[in-house]
Amino acid sequence: MSYRMYKVINTLQKFVRHNMTFTDKLKVLKAWDEPYADATTGDTAYSRLHTEGRAVVVQLVSSNTASNMEELSHFAICAGADFISHKGDKLEIAVKKMSGTTAKSVAFQLATFIAVDPPTAMIADYDFPAEFTEVDKENYPLFYGKGRGNTELDNGAYLHQFMSSDDTYQYFRLHPSILTCYSSLLFQLNRASTDGEQIDLVVVRGYLADPEQVSLFSQSTDDRYNTHTLGVAMQLKFAENTSSAYTPARLLEEVVKTCGPLFNLQNEAMGLGLYANSVFVDMRDLFEVWVAPDSLIPYPGMDKNAYEDFLETLHTAAIEGRVVDPDDPVEACNLAVIPLKQSPTYLYKLPELVNRRRKRSTPTDVCTPNDSTDFCLSTVGHRNSEAALVWADMIRQHLDHEPPSELQYAVRGCFSDCGTCLEGIIYERKHKNCSNMVHWMPYPMLNDDPDVTNFFSRNKRWSKELACGLPGHHCINKSPAYAKLAPHVYRVYRPDPQKAQIEELYSKEDNPSPLMSVLEETYAINAKGKVTFWVEDEVDMKAMEVPFKTVMMYNHDVTVVVIYVRNAVSIKPVAAVVEGFIQNMATTGCTLYTRKILAPYTIEVIPASHLVKRDTSAAKFERDIKNMD
Repeated sequence: MSYRMYKVINTLQKFVRHNMTFTDKLKVLKAWDEPYADATTGDTAYSRLHTEGRAVVVQLVSSNTASNMEELSHFAICAGADFISHKGDKLEIAVKKMSGTTAKSVAFQLATFIAVDPPTAMIADYDFPAEFTEVDKENYPLFYGKGRGNTELDNGAYLHQFMSSDDTYQYFRLHPSILTCYSSLLFQLNRASTDGEQIDLVVVRGYLADPEQVSLFSQSTDDRYNTHTLGVAMQLKFAENTSSAYTPARLLEEVVKTCGPLFNLQNEAMGLGLYANSVFVDMRDLFEVWVAPDSLIPYPGMDKNAYEDFLETLHTAAIEGRVVDPDDPVEACNLAVIPLKQSPTYLYKLPELVNRRRKRSTPTDVCTPNDSTDFCLSTVGHRNSEAALVWADMIRQHLDHEPPSELQYAVRGCFSDCGTCLEGIIYERKHKNCSNMVHWMPYPMLNDDPDVTNFFSRNKRWSKELACGLPGHHCINKSPAYAKLAPHVYRVYRPDPQKAQIEELYSKEDNPSPLMSVLEETYAINAKGKVTFWVEDEVDMKAMEVPFKTVMMYNHDVTVVVIYVRNAVSIKPVAAVVEGFIQNMATTGCTLYTRKILAPYTIEVIPASHLVKRDTSAAKFERDIKNMD
């Protein structure tokens, strides 16, 4: 009798004695037996169970009425029986195969299996590699799958797809993450399908028994050896008649993006093989790639080492959530507003989908756009004066020819237009004119050199000093574009010339201007190499969303983003904000315009060496001023 069956019978006997009658006992009519076939049906199912010690036929010593049998079956369920069948005045009870004395169940997404031991005669078919210890073996349980081939283990993943195709081998090993990988791949591929084509995957190879892998792979030269037998690998291909756009190389990249994070949750890396018609993936300690042959590499001019580096970079980015993979690819592209460098051919254009949404939107209780406020009506002259000053300076800059009239229109719209709210048709019109002006004007950004671009919090003086003052640093304040335009957007005026009281001409409450945001975005798209942000806390980080999004998602020349935080206590809150930005960018970006992989980034406390340099320059100047006071 198997240990699992023994425990059921032992517990059931106690239930009978304590809950039915004090004098009644459980009577075992049949337990282990020689192999036989049922005389009437020829069914050998229970014969096999009895032979394996996993079935018994029982009744009560006293009365075996229908009601007593029903009550007995309930107790059998409570005792842990897996199968129960009424046979008139007796009960047939069976249990599942089980390894050891304690049931080890493994839960897949949609089904649960119990670990088993193979029959003694088949041990060699399911043996472990020689170097495995007993502890290692515990991580790769064996399951019995006969008769359960149509069991759905995960969404779209059925047991028969992953078991051996040879009926000789009814036992198998399979890690749940392999199934989740397969199921997630199906979902991702079909979600990203823009033409409605149904994408199906074929499992070329799932679990293999030891004799099977010996006939297929060379132990010394094939990286797949001892992976299928452990249940941590699968070989996949697209189903027949799938569009030619779906190549094995494309499938391999999707495997990296989709399954890399899943395996990482198990503290496992990936082994990847690219073959002529299929792709291999497994779970292993270190990330590895092989291509057979090298001509399968999909990028012209890229050798094997470069291709491996590319896939490993993609793997790291996938784990960190930096792969751009929009939830709705069509909508993501319809909503995309792409930051571009300065150019005379630039033309700001809001996507039609956004335009339609804006037209359908209704004013909210928070802010209703209004261009006829007392403020707007009383400051017309001041705003027109600013526009005239900016235009006059631009005329002086255009020494060789008269500036285009479109630029003059953009200047007037940026500085002369007035209206409340940070959204709505008025603000959008100002945004369009300011953006055209910044891209057409003759004032450059001058942050073209690599590794020089810095961003800082506008209301933190220390942040500005570190971003702009350290050797080799460049910030937006050093650009001619900022120097020419910032004084105007920060302009103040006196509502009453006879009084000293002053107000902002472009305040957030009365007449918000998008100009500084446009300048920062254009400065960010012009950056190269390393880009640095200097922040106090999460509030500063939130305020830098526009330039951060630009360098992370749209600027293909950025190699790394470094975020310096003033105090260590702010690292986690800042990281939370950044992770929110990353998730939003990865799920809403249009890959026609964005980077496929968001730029890598780090969040660190400001190095002491930077603070020392600051102390010897700008900070010293501050102290001198205070001493003079």
